[in-house]
Amino acid sequence: MRKKYLLSLVMVFVLISSIAVPAPARNINKDYDGIISTTLKIDDPAALRQWLEIEGLCLGDISDIHYITVTDVIITPQKWQYVNFQPFVSQDIRLVNIRTNTFTDYNWTLRNSIFPAPGGKMDISTSINTDIGSFGMSTPFISAQLGASISNSVTITESFSTPIVPANRYGHVIVHPKFQSWNYDIVRFVGDNQTNLGSGYTTQFMGVRFIVIVRQHA
Repeated sequence: MRKKYLLSLVMVFVLISSIAVPAPARNINKDYDGIISTTLKIDDPAALRQWLEIEGLCLGDISDIHYITVTDVIITPQKWQYVNFQPFVSQDIRLVNIRTNTFTDYNWTLRNSIFPAPGGKMDISTSINTDIGSFGMSTPFISAQLGASISNSVTITESFSTPIVPANRYGHVIVHPKFQSWNYDIVRFVGDNQTNLGSGYTTQFMGVRFIVIVRQHA
């Protein structure tokens, strides 16, 4: 498994502090069946360049991009709960100094498709194993320590409709996975004494990001 904790992209949809750059339009859908969908549309060249710089993402030549939309589909914690969850709490080992962040893995492409006007629909179903680098600790133990429901793998099944593509233009949709990562120290407590056993991490699949690029010409 790849160590996703090494990747760090700050801020999902945090954009554009400069007054000179128009703020992109955002649309947040209500939670339905444990899924939250957030869409951001960027049609200003300056805003697009700034967003790409913030995300550390390269889309090649952007001079003919008409607009892009960025849709994050996120599993809410309710979806992470699994049946008959029995948290195990160790009396002597604890996870401390817990840090967490979310990120999009732009180095991992789940889908990459080109479609003509007027647009299309994409069905995606992906299962990704949870990456646990913590001395073989069980998911119930880690869940109890982190206060989050950690499972061995997470599956996301989603149907995505692309924005309407104007005539004589084409769209390009790229899908990347999103993760939540926790880093922590592992400490053993015996009486009044404590021993640092090292550090660990857990990285869990939490959603997908659909990037739709609509260009001026095919």
